[in-house]
Amino acid sequence: MILKEKSIKILEVLAIFKFLSTSQFLTLNITNHKSNLVKPIKDLIFYNLVWKLTFGVDPKKWKLENIYYLKIKWVKFLQDELNYDDNQTIKYPIWTSSIFFRDYFHRLATIQFHIRLFIYLVQNNWTVKTFDTYFDKIWSNRIDANLKAKTKLIFKDGSYFIPDAICLFEKWNKPYIITFEIYRGKDTKRVLKQFIKHLNALSEGLPSKVFNKKIGSKVVALFDTKEAMASVIKRFKQDSKYINFDNCFIFNYLEDWDLDMDTWIDCYGNSVKL
Repeated sequence: MILKEKSIKILEVLAIFKFLSTSQFLTLNITNHKSNLVKPIKDLIFYNLVWKLTFGVDPKKWKLENIYYLKIKWVKFLQDELNYDDNQTIKYPIWTSSIFFRDYFHRLATIQFHIRLFIYLVQNNWTVKTFDTYFDKIWSNRIDANLKAKTKLIFKDGSYFIPDAICLFEKWNKPYIITFEIYRGKDTKRVLKQFIKHLNALSEGLPSKVFNKKIGSKVVALFDTKEAMASVIKRFKQDSKYINFDNCFIFNYLEDWDLDMDTWIDCYGNSVKL
């Protein structure tokens, strides 16, 4: 088969981000208009390289966008035809299910952060080594074929929690690690309860152990509104448990799928860099 450049670019970004909507292809500069994606995506589906998940209508959002992903049997195509080596991670779903529909907005927001972070780091000459999400899975027991989230962090007492994402990037051989959470809605108590888990993970150095690095890490918290973010920061400052980890949490908000990667907020309300 002969694929045009635009189709190849679609395959390449799906290999990085696993799931993408039409608007996210535009964010990644595959083309400048949705109509220009129709033919290359149609060709990829025809050749059985890519498939789509179709969703209905949300009462508040109207029609939901289709989500596209690589077909598992065509991962070898990327390795053979696009010169991917065996060590390059090619993301594809092991299976899909109705769970995606219930998780639609949260998952797309996580992917959107990944896209914005990826673009920002590349533009600033950082190298993205690993970006794992809660919906990236690994085999936990090949006998019964259980899967576990790649971001699962296990505490010393055997309990665990699953951040939305864990990322390792570096520049001039200097590594940097973040764990990431996105919060939708205004349930401040739930957010702070999750922060306690992050605090304990930082205390035990769990994010750093994932990558076998002897460095600290930061927690990046992303909200869907400024109001929700401000409310959590206010409560955060009042809790003495965080006093020794106040520089380990930074905040931002993702509104209408947009995100300013240059300006973040620390727990004192000051503007800081990522």
